[in-house]
Amino acid sequence: MSKNSGQMQTAPETIGGYKVIRELGRGAMGTVYLAYQDSLGRDLAIKLMANEFVRDEEFVERFRREGKIAARLRHPNIVQVYDFSDRDGLYYIAMEYLGSRTLKCYIHERGRVQVEDAVRLCDQLLAALDHAHSQGITHRDIKPANVMVTDGGDAALTDFSIAHMKSASKLTQTGSVLGTPEYMAPEQFEGKADGRSDLYATGVILYEMLTGFSPFHADTIAEIMKKQLFTAPDPPTHVDFTIPESVSQVVVKSLAKNPEERYQTAAEMRQALRSAMIAAGSTHSVAAPIPSELKAIRMEAPKPQPEVAVKSCEACGKPVNKQRFCPGCGHDTTRPVRAPEPIVIPERRPPVPGPAAVVQTQPPPGPVRLDLRDSGSQVIKPVPTPPPAREQVLLAPDPVPLPSPPPPPMPIAIIPRKGVVHFLEDQGMAILGWASGGCFLFIAPMLKFNNSFTQTLACGGVVGMVFLLPASFALSMFFFFRRAAPMRVAAPFCVAAGLLMALLMVLFHLVQNN
Repeated sequence: MSKNSGQMQTAPETIGGYKVIRELGRGAMGTVYLAYQDSLGRDLAIKLMANEFVRDEEFVERFRREGKIAARLRHPNIVQVYDFSDRDGLYYIAMEYLGSRTLKCYIHERGRVQVEDAVRLCDQLLAALDHAHSQGITHRDIKPANVMVTDGGDAALTDFSIAHMKSASKLTQTGSVLGTPEYMAPEQFEGKADGRSDLYATGVILYEMLTGFSPFHADTIAEIMKKQLFTAPDPPTHVDFTIPESVSQVVVKSLAKNPEERYQTAAEMRQALRSAMIAAGSTHSVAAPIPSELKAIRMEAPKPQPEVAVKSCEACGKPVNKQRFCPGCGHDTTRPVRAPEPIVIPERRPPVPGPAAVVQTQPPPGPVRLDLRDSGSQVIKPVPTPPPAREQVLLAPDPVPLPSPPPPPMPIAIIPRKGVVHFLEDQGMAILGWASGGCFLFIAPMLKFNNSFTQTLACGGVVGMVFLLPASFALSMFFFFRRAAPMRVAAPFCVAAGLLMALLMVLFHLVQNN
């Protein structure tokens, strides 16, 4: 539900017997709040009707009736409805809270969903539709915004037959067209809808998850209707060749314009998807059933919880009582607050001398000759012992680390291509070229030496050319349908032209000699 659309509505402190924690989303029909039920100690999603619809008695009656119908549906992949009430002039529906992430946000975050995940989510959506159809309920507004995705990655269908009653929309008038144009089946534009219309919308969602875009997206409603009624989208394999062909065929069949050409039941489409994944060689579990323990917890009625002491939020310190989410900062009180990691500044250490050190010591000076007399005699006088010389330690520079050699390249596994088709793609042109060259060699001697032997060789070359001409055309068409490069498609035509010229040259030579 959009947060910017719809009339502004002040958030009440309580709705019925539920304490409002914060707003989850806002739309034209009303607002969805996250609330807390003190009596049972659980979080709920409260959908509050907008004020402009309260005076519409027909709308209120339909809102009440659809709330009762949705409350009858109990399935692991359907959001459960717990309560409907109109206290104090406020009309609301209390539902199971599974988070605020929809399949629309899930697709927007990933762009394209992996094939296994897309098929698994679609399988869960089909399981929910199968249960609803068995109860005689048609959703008529299947779209990514009405499918919730839990933290565990499971899909849950919500908003049963409520969005189509939006009287302010031209496409949701009572007795008129129902649904969202991009996900509506062609028959819904005529005011007709059944379970096969839900399967059509499911196919559109699966197409969008696999390719990343809606097959019927346009700027105006008129263009969307034109595409829905008259244009068949390209198969998913034409958009992304990595999508298995078997899965693409399931999507194409579900998007058939004629309801009789689609899957007739949700169970039939589920089985087709599982068979498609088996044919594609996937080892992932398609159905991905919810564990029996979790299913039992969700299917049984919640039990009252004992009173607990009042506690405060670890993030902001405000009292949260028994609420799971803090009303001040929105922190999940069931999870500990992650403390900021301290910044460690590495200690600066003095340089350590290297292994090699050179010690230089000044040598003591030797004896000095002194002249003490004028007669020229000389006396050697020893010099007093000098103080010990100071040692100087010269440290060798630290060795510079050499860069490590780059890792060896990873070997590329070459998978051999097998089969006749791959053999023709790889070796077809080479075989045609060698055969054509052999035919030319058989014909060439006759052009120089005209005798019985060369004529026999020429006849063999002509017979080979007659067979190679259609083979060249066939190989060219084979490359064309395999979507080869244009030069590769034109190469067999060039060989055929050469063969035809050689045949004409032989015929001209024979006519000239005769």
